[in-house]
This record gives sequence, C-alpha cells and structure tokens, in this order.
Amino acid sequence: MPPAQPADPSSREPRSVLLLTQLPPPYGGLAVHSARLRALLERRGWRVDVVSPPRWAAFAGRRFARIWLYAAHARFLARLLRRRCTLVHDHVSTYGIGERSTGAAVVHLLQLAALRLGASPWLVTSGNGLLPGQLAAVPRWRQVAYRHLYGGASFAIAKSEPIRSAFERMGLAGRTGTIGTFLEPAPRPAGQPLSPEVADYLAAHPVCVSTAGFSFQPLYHLEAVVRAVGRLRREGPAHGLPANLGLVVLASHAEDPVGKPAFDAALREAGLENDVLVLRDVDDALEIVSRTSVFVRATDFDGDANTVKEAMLMRVPVVATDLPGRPPEIALIDRGRLADLDAVVLDVLLARDATRVEAACVFVREDIERNASAILAVYDRVGGA
Repeated sequence: MPPAQPADPSSREPRSVLLLTQLPPPYGGLAVHSARLRALLERRGWRVDVVSPPRWAAFAGRRFARIWLYAAHARFLARLLRRRCTLVHDHVSTYGIGERSTGAAVVHLLQLAALRLGASPWLVTSGNGLLPGQLAAVPRWRQVAYRHLYGGASFAIAKSEPIRSAFERMGLAGRTGTIGTFLEPAPRPAGQPLSPEVADYLAAHPVCVSTAGFSFQPLYHLEAVVRAVGRLRREGPAHGLPANLGLVVLASHAEDPVGKPAFDAALREAGLENDVLVLRDVDDALEIVSRTSVFVRATDFDGDANTVKEAMLMRVPVVATDLPGRPPEIALIDRGRLADLDAVVLDVLLARDATRVEAACVFVREDIERNASAILAVYDRVGGA
C-alpha cells in the first residue's frame, strides 16, 4: 500500500478572522487601524469578516427605539456566540469599561461573556489611553467581573505600557504584549486630485499648520492649536512667516458638546473663524497633511497615534505633547505648557531640519515592518500557524 501523500497546503480552507471593530468613516484612529489591519490580513490570505456593536447608546430614546436597540444588541451578541472562525479579534470592548449608565454597563458585560463563551479563540487589542484610569474608577464588583471575563482571552495587544499593565490587572498576566499598531496606509489612487476647496485653501496659504481631533473632544486641545496659530499670525511676520498662516483641522462629523464650543470660541478670539479649513471624515487626510508645513498633536492621551506617524511618514515635521511612547525625531511640548505652543511651532517652522524629517520617515517605515510582523506572529500564536 503506497504511503499517504501529505495534503496540499493550497487545498486547506483559509484561516478566517472576525474583526470586532469599526471601519471608516468616521476616520478615528480605531477605524483607520482596523481598515489597514484588514488589508494586511487579506494580503496574507486570511478571510476577514467585520462586525460592529450597535452605534447608539444603550437603552436610550423612546420605547420603540429601546425595543429596536434590544433587538440589535441581541443579534450582535448572538453573532459573537455563534462565531465559527480561526479567531476573533476584539478592538472595541475596552472602550466600554468606563460606561456609567447601568444599561450600557450590562450590555458591555454581556458582550464580554459572549466573547468568553464563544467557540473561537479571543484576541483583544486596546489603544484606549484612558483605560488605566477607567479601570481604577469602576466599582470593585465590576473589576472582579472584568478579571473573570477578560481572563478568557487568549492574548491581549496593548498600544502602550500603561495599557499593558491594565491588562495584567484584568486577568491577562503573562498573555499580553506591547505592540505598535501603526500599519501601512493605503496608497491614494493615482491621478485623483484634491477637492477644489482643499486645493484652493492650500494654494492661498503656502505655509500651513495641520492638526486633528476626533469629534472635537476636549482632550485634543484644538483650541490651543487655534490660539497658537492666531499668535503666529500676529507675531510671525517679524520672523519671516506670512501673516496669513493657514490652519487645517481634520475632524469628524460628530461634535463633542464641550470641545466644539471651545474650538469655535478660540476661532473667534483668534480671528480665524472665516479663514480656517475644517474637514470632516475625509479619506485623503494623508495627502492633505503632506501639503502642510507642520503637524501639531496637542492631545492629553494617545495610544500609537496614527496621525503623528502619518505626518512623519509624509516627511512633515511634528510638534506633539510629551506623552509616553512618543516616537523619536519630533518636537515635544509639555502638556501643562500649551500656552507656549506657538513658540515651539515657530522653532520647527524656522528650523526646516530636512535631516531630522528624513530620519523620522525612516523610523516609521521600520516601525510599520516591526508592527506587521509582531501582529502576524500573535495571529499565528492564537490561531495556529
């Protein structure tokens, strides 16, 4: 009897992953990372399905809306329980840890139970920079529940050391690692022009500051960037800057009820309300940032900030708050001294340090390779090589 022939690897069913996440729009960091991860996995032969939790807040609205939401959550939880895939990669569950309403907290715990009880291995990722503080603030019984439920995860990817430490307190000691999540951006289709609005603004403002703030949330301090640009318009010409220094703000359609009014007030104070370009959920952000002179990230918290590394990759100088894990070759400013932001931006604009900008680009290129290799290694570990 002839020996059995080994199976043809090409005949095996492809490995599959269920991404529990959001895809753009809106173009927040989570959605952008997920879209790039999906592209990476599909290039490597994985079959990728995506499921997102219902977007509306739990149990809000009139009775018919609450009934619809109950049904939407029930269908979502049922899909998690019935999943049949090589692994499920959860990017969203840690954002529910700080939920204050009882209904939303219950739905979040049910989601975690479905992930723990499902048949497929569960990989969790978090870039939620608020996670350590949120975990410490929830009641003791919820901390115990999280340790039990997250203890069922196979592995956890943290974007920073504080997040990794939080995972360890959540029952994942020995099964978590700090891995950057910045991945290769999708190339812009050749020959696709910028919109006339963007092209005209950039042409009229040859020196331009760019920044980004999802939903105009206060933590991004867009108002501080606006005030810095306003001061540079007044004082910059003495240093050779144009009096019409431009400002491009990449945002989303959602508007934070505190952050957006503060942003608008700063525009009026700086005299920029009619001379600022605010773009919402655009899919050519990299191209736009690449046409600006400096990118500013004045946020209080960050994971593996997509926008900072995108600017570095496009050879645009970066000014950012001095948070843990910031990449090299960028100008840093103390979070508590944002009133001095204009001076730091001025220094960067005047320096025009091409060597530093090129070194930043090389670092990000190498970072993309490291991150992709590390994430795929975790997939092999959790889902089987």
